[in-house]
Amino acid sequence: MEDECIFCYKSLATVTSRCGHRWSCQTCISKSLNEYGRSKCPYCRKAIVSTSDSTQLQLNPVTLADRIQDCDAFQEQYPFGYLLLGTDQTIADKDVYSAVTEAMAAVEAQLLDLKDLKVALRGRLTMQQYQLVFVKLMENQDLHNILQKLDNRKFAKVESTRVVREIIIHTVESTDNKAIALRAAATSVGDAVVQGILRTGQALNPASVAINGIGSVAMFSLFSAIELYRYSKGELSGVETAKNIGEHLVGGLGGFGGAAGGFAAGAALGSVVPVVGTAVGGIVGGVIGGLIGGILCDGLFRWVYRKIVPGKREELNEREIREEQQLSAKEVVDRAAGKFGINVEMVSFADAHNIFRRNLLAYHPDKHPHASPEQIERLNDETRDIMACWQIVREYYKDKGKIEESDCEEGYIKGFTLLVRDTAAGVWTSTRMFFNNMTLGREVDPRKERIEEVTFYV
Repeated sequence: MEDECIFCYKSLATVTSRCGHRWSCQTCISKSLNEYGRSKCPYCRKAIVSTSDSTQLQLNPVTLADRIQDCDAFQEQYPFGYLLLGTDQTIADKDVYSAVTEAMAAVEAQLLDLKDLKVALRGRLTMQQYQLVFVKLMENQDLHNILQKLDNRKFAKVESTRVVREIIIHTVESTDNKAIALRAAATSVGDAVVQGILRTGQALNPASVAINGIGSVAMFSLFSAIELYRYSKGELSGVETAKNIGEHLVGGLGGFGGAAGGFAAGAALGSVVPVVGTAVGGIVGGVIGGLIGGILCDGLFRWVYRKIVPGKREELNEREIREEQQLSAKEVVDRAAGKFGINVEMVSFADAHNIFRRNLLAYHPDKHPHASPEQIERLNDETRDIMACWQIVREYYKDKGKIEESDCEEGYIKGFTLLVRDTAAGVWTSTRMFFNNMTLGREVDPRKERIEEVTFYV
């Protein structure tokens, strides 16, 4: 009930008072306070001292059981029904749902597996009513949490190993400022490490200045070898390969000079630190100084070079970077299908649907009467994850046109969700779920906020 403004009954409640209750949209609460002054919360009768915007905050779980009570009290239509043999969605009424509830209680439906459940209910329910059995099984699950799990799966980030791989690829391939800085840092770190090793015991010897170039040559050779490998694989043209090797040469020369100067300055400063000691302080100071000087000069030389000789690849925008960090649509589907141990390319929709329902029954808390409260919560969490995975798998079958009319024997639950994103190019995420179609009661930026209908199929 705290999702609907009690004044206008058409807007989403978006204002929370200090007592923690939410019952009004911003427009109505402002009007009420202006006309009547300080008022009281209709739930706890405490004075409204201050309010806060909770538009994007889900305060309570959203369950079908609570909504059914409201529907019975206000004699409204239920937000669920069934699909059968390709027909349109049919909304269930109170009599049908009562018949389903009684039949399930009579056969202790939650304790049966899928095959036994069909047999036990065959003489008690029609095929249409049978679809509502699985709606009934979900009546105490938090539907908003299912949407959150759905978002987490749809917009999952790649594994840490893949993130590292993508960073390496971006560092090697791109010509934007971030990639240039990373290449400069990689070159300078390698250069400084080599110098630190080779200069051990002779950090302050002027005759060892030639050692500076060894690290630079080593890193230049490494990056050049990568460019030549990419050329051999057909990823680069000869011109692009030459441009990239040229950048590494220019950056290496800049890094060589910067590292030499930084090493000398750092060694001189480090050698006079009495706590560390002359020799050790000189080496440590030299490595740090060489690293800083090398990065700055290497990066600057590369940046100037790319301004004069631009590369092929442009700087990545926010959307491209996000897409590189996220799983592909195929990976999302495969992971969701993995929950049921199926290959969506090989298994029919009807078979996949049966496997989904079998899993739903197996993890239903009522099937585990001796489970502890902690185990019950884990079972509920697993049930919600199964539901989220099925929505992804079902959407795949639908998009591919693989749902035949004869396969459509399903129940469904309908509601609405508030979707938000930080930027116009960001990812839409579900922040609230409710059953009545409402507005936000204020002006909105459609690029960042929208209310959308959502259907859960079971």
